[in-house]
Amino acid sequence: MMNCSNIKTTAQDVIEEIHHEGKKCPERWMMIEVEEAYIQCSKHIPLMKKLDKKIDWGTDNMAAKGGDYFQLMDIPLYDRVGGDKAMELAVDLFYRKVLQDELVSHFFEDTDMASQRLKQKSFMGMAFGGPYQYSGADLRAAHKPLIEKYGLSDEHFNRILEIFKETLTELNISANEQQA
Repeated sequence: MMNCSNIKTTAQDVIEEIHHEGKKCPERWMMIEVEEAYIQCSKHIPLMKKLDKKIDWGTDNMAAKGGDYFQLMDIPLYDRVGGDKAMELAVDLFYRKVLQDELVSHFFEDTDMASQRLKQKSFMGMAFGGPYQYSGADLRAAHKPLIEKYGLSDEHFNRILEIFKETLTELNISANEQQA
């Protein structure tokens, strides 16, 4: 590419610059707007110079690949998944699914769902590393009446967990983020 000493930034300026006689500028310009950028794994992009470091080919080990390029792991999970709005959407969708589920919906018949949603949002916010502090009862104490009155068991807990995972998947939360 030829060097142009006076590069303009607007499309009209570029067009005018191209039409000047005798200048050693590129004859064509391409203007692009970047909305997203992804850093690709170096094993799939050939390099034109020898590197001083050893490349560990064919591994899924994050440390061997060079780790977290954008340092996303330094950002709390709460923010990585969308913060307060994501917690609100997740809780609302989760409880819609729970209240329609034959196995577990009866546990919520006598529950103030507005209060329950706030508690769950607070709990999830804390669990995901957000700004909320869960101040509700200890989970064992809170669920003890459900065990005694309705027979809450591991089967019910596992179904709630399945619904939660379905909710996160439906909200396009990646498997890695779900695992975290």
